[in-house]
Amino acid sequence: MTFPRKVYLESLGCSKNLVDSEAALGFLLKEGFQSVDAPEGADLLVLNTCGFIEDAKRQSVERILELAELKKRSGAKLMVFGCLSQRYADELGREIPEVDLLAGVGQQERLAEAVKTLFSERGESGELTPAKPRISFAGYLSRPLLTPPHLAYLKLGEGCSHACAFCAIPAIRGKFLSRDSSDIVGEAEAMIARGVGEINLISQDSAFYGRDRGEKDGLQALLARLSELDGLRWIRLFYFHPALVGTDQLLRIFELPKIVPYLDMPVQHASNRMLKIMRRGHDRDYLSRMLSELRRARPDLSLRSTVLVGHPGEGEEDLEELIDFMEEHPFDKLGVFGYSAEEGTEAEDLPNTPESEEIADRVDRVRLAQMPISEERARGLIGTRLTGVVEELAGRGEGLPEARRLHPLESSPFDGVRVALRTERDAYEVDGYLYLDDDRGLELGDWLEVEVEDSDVYDLKGKVLGPAASP
Repeated sequence: MTFPRKVYLESLGCSKNLVDSEAALGFLLKEGFQSVDAPEGADLLVLNTCGFIEDAKRQSVERILELAELKKRSGAKLMVFGCLSQRYADELGREIPEVDLLAGVGQQERLAEAVKTLFSERGESGELTPAKPRISFAGYLSRPLLTPPHLAYLKLGEGCSHACAFCAIPAIRGKFLSRDSSDIVGEAEAMIARGVGEINLISQDSAFYGRDRGEKDGLQALLARLSELDGLRWIRLFYFHPALVGTDQLLRIFELPKIVPYLDMPVQHASNRMLKIMRRGHDRDYLSRMLSELRRARPDLSLRSTVLVGHPGEGEEDLEELIDFMEEHPFDKLGVFGYSAEEGTEAEDLPNTPESEEIADRVDRVRLAQMPISEERARGLIGTRLTGVVEELAGRGEGLPEARRLHPLESSPFDGVRVALRTERDAYEVDGYLYLDDDRGLELGDWLEVEVEDSDVYDLKGKVLGPAASP
């Protein structure tokens, strides 16, 4: 009697990578592999890598080396794919010979056949890293989910057609290619049939959807179709380049049913000089008008953004302009990243790059400036009613996420909470939680109506009003 080989898959980096990992795992399961949750005891170790910035590359390499050590002890096969191996296949193959198979991006449907060769009598190692980026949406429809069962990510497209000075994504992933709208709707229907209530729409730039095919209102038409699907509760929007979407378009989108009032729109900076150097395609006044109009028309909007500090050419005045802009146009959530030089980008050759210690200091300054802004935005929700989904229960799992307090040594209303619930204002794994004291009668994935009673920087505390209405 033969037993199925066990595969352990780990996905690093962004949610877009996660979708590729799910698709790759689906093809392996079709070949008879059994998915396991720990690398020990697995016959095949699979790592999907990130190569976006220096920290991500370092994390990917460190994890490859850890899995290579485990392989030496266990005799497992090791496969590495994704962004890092797309960019550095030769270096990885030379420096880490323990890797049995290297693959680039867009290779998910080819991996299973290559893995079968690894386990054949020949046992050949191989490489599926193309010279140019390859885009593939294969396996998305039937992929297993590596997220909670009530949530799924759906890719609108792949690649990026922008030329931001600091970004290597176009070189890694290629130019933007939109998926067919019927395929996206069909995938959403399949996910709903499996119990998914929240769909997160992702791509390198969701505002670009349809433009590569000459469609002026392709995104609006797609969102209108998705909003009509029965059984779906939430549609969440990610990664809108501000230069490609107007306020009127955004307001029309948020009028659609099931589109939650949440927008992820990376601005990267607010100094006109830096926006020009970064090649962002807009200026500060444009951003200011857009954000003012959005806040005025939709005060309920939860707005997440990303900024990049320490870019070549950034001076003290530029940083102060950014912090002033954050105070003038407060973001509910803000990701702050320090610049790292990426091969093949325009910024790599620009002069006046701050020292690494100075970049780290600027990151800290911007994060500290954002904390009271986030705290004030959270405090403004006290007394409001929200819908949420239960994601963690004390004693059922690995424990609750810890509330990120402004004063962690002081007593807090969050002490002793037993439920972590995520509302429509918070994205999975990147934003905060709403905590409850009482978990009696609750199960993971329950949808509830809650009232906010307290807040602390990024997180909320509340009480249950009852089950959420049916979608």
